[in-house]
Amino acid sequence: MSNLFDEASSSYESILTRDVWMSGENTEYFALYKAQCIKTALGERFRGRILDFGCGIGLTVKPLCALFDPLRTKIYGYDVSKKSLAVAKSTVPGAFFLEDLDDTFQEYFDVVILANVLHHVLPEERILLIESVRKLMGHRGRLFVFEHNPYNLLTQWVVKRFPLDKDAKLLRLRDTLSLLKICGFVKYRSAYIVFFPKSLKVLRSIESFLSFLPVGAQYFCEAFVRDVDEPFKTNGTIREKPLK
Repeated sequence: MSNLFDEASSSYESILTRDVWMSGENTEYFALYKAQCIKTALGERFRGRILDFGCGIGLTVKPLCALFDPLRTKIYGYDVSKKSLAVAKSTVPGAFFLEDLDDTFQEYFDVVILANVLHHVLPEERILLIESVRKLMGHRGRLFVFEHNPYNLLTQWVVKRFPLDKDAKLLRLRDTLSLLKICGFVKYRSAYIVFFPKSLKVLRSIESFLSFLPVGAQYFCEAFVRDVDEPFKTNGTIREKPLK
């Protein structure tokens, strides 16, 4: 897998932009969309360490660096593709990129992001990957998972055309939630996202009201790591929904 992304590291963004042309947007739009979802969830007062696990050439890391105060938040990126990391380092100087978590990891991460990573992982290896991610997180760590929605026909069309997705196995939202539950995470929320192309951007303001409909191009889950006997608290109130 790393060899495939190494070969495409210099042309990845242009290939992806070409294949999402029907949306009317480029890669920057989708990367910013994810970063804004995370920023909204964490809030203005967030302070800590964020790791984009499987960051590729840093498409999501870049807007994360722009949205978060560098004095309060450190943004990290990790990927198995060394050439992709080299591109990321050259384009996102405000982030810290890691080639080997075993050698460079010294503290827990407060937030870990898996943005369109799991569909590249063999189904039988997904639990192992999520468990390895969980070990990087503190007891109050938060995990954000973004994935393509297989119920969206346009998403299926794009995935079939995208050369780096030729072996992709898309996950339904309930598949992802099941994996998180097995690996000991507690669900906070999930939502379908990216409903309207640029030609209908006037309707994007109502996307939050459609988040329960399984027709968005993608979906995301926010989940917590916590001790079994201690409910997670946010702003003094318990905000927890068990995974089902």
